Amino acid sequence: MPTRSGPLMLALVVSAGIGLFLFNAIDLVTVLGHNIPSEDLATDYLVAVVIALALGLALIVLPFPIQDK
Repeated sequence: MPTRSGPLMLALVVSAGIGLFLFNAIDLVTVLGHNIPSEDLATDYLVAVVIALALGLALIVLPFPIQDK
Protein backbone atom coordinates (compact mmCIF):
# COMPACT_ATOMS: atom_id res chain seq x y z
CA MET A 1 0.00 0.00 0.00
CA PRO A 2 1.63 3.29 -1.06
CA THR A 3 1.86 6.06 1.49
CA ARG A 4 1.26 9.75 0.94
CA SER A 5 3.77 10.92 3.52
CA GLY A 6 6.12 12.49 0.94
CA PRO A 7 3.68 15.15 -0.33
CA LEU A 8 2.39 15.69 3.20
CA MET A 9 5.89 16.35 4.52
CA LEU A 10 6.59 18.69 1.60
CA ALA A 11 3.39 20.61 2.34
CA LEU A 12 4.38 20.84 6.01
CA VAL A 13 7.85 22.18 5.21
CA VAL A 14 6.51 24.68 2.67
CA SER A 15 3.84 25.85 5.13
CA ALA A 16 6.42 26.33 7.86
CA GLY A 17 8.61 28.32 5.48
CA ILE A 18 5.72 30.52 4.45
CA GLY A 19 4.85 31.06 8.11
CA LEU A 20 8.39 32.14 8.93
CA PHE A 21 8.42 34.46 5.92
CA LEU A 22 5.12 36.05 6.94
CA PHE A 23 6.39 36.48 10.50
CA ASN A 24 9.33 38.48 9.15
CA ALA A 25 7.32 40.27 6.46
CA ILE A 26 4.97 42.05 8.88
CA ASP A 27 7.45 44.90 9.30
CA LEU A 28 7.65 45.22 5.53
CA VAL A 29 3.85 45.35 5.31
CA THR A 30 3.67 48.30 7.68
CA VAL A 31 6.45 50.16 5.83
CA LEU A 32 4.96 49.62 2.37
CA GLY A 33 1.43 50.38 3.55
CA HIS A 34 2.18 53.68 5.26
CA ASN A 35 -0.42 55.46 3.07
CA ILE A 36 -3.22 53.04 3.96
CA PRO A 37 -5.46 54.58 6.63
CA SER A 38 -5.53 51.87 9.28
CA GLU A 39 -4.83 51.92 12.99
CA ASP A 40 -3.07 48.54 12.98
CA LEU A 41 -2.11 47.47 9.46
CA ALA A 42 -0.09 44.44 10.60
CA THR A 43 -3.06 42.93 12.43
CA ASP A 44 -5.37 43.62 9.48
CA TYR A 45 -2.90 41.85 7.19
CA LEU A 46 -2.59 38.84 9.49
CA VAL A 47 -6.37 38.52 9.76
CA ALA A 48 -6.63 38.57 5.96
CA VAL A 49 -3.94 35.88 5.63
CA VAL A 50 -5.68 33.65 8.18
CA ILE A 51 -9.03 34.06 6.43
CA ALA A 52 -7.45 33.29 3.05
CA LEU A 53 -5.78 30.16 4.44
CA ALA A 54 -9.04 29.02 6.05
CA LEU A 55 -10.96 29.48 2.80
CA GLY A 56 -8.28 27.68 0.83
CA LEU A 57 -8.26 24.79 3.29
CA ALA A 58 -12.06 24.64 3.16
CA LEU A 59 -11.92 24.24 -0.61
CA ILE A 60 -9.54 21.31 -0.22
CA VAL A 61 -11.31 19.59 2.67
CA LEU A 62 -15.01 20.08 1.91
CA PRO A 63 -16.62 17.45 -0.30
CA PHE A 64 -17.09 19.47 -3.49
CA PRO A 65 -17.22 17.63 -6.82
CA ILE A 66 -13.71 17.50 -8.30
CA GLN A 67 -14.71 19.52 -11.39
CA ASP A 68 -15.79 22.40 -9.11
CA LYS A 69 -12.48 22.59 -7.19
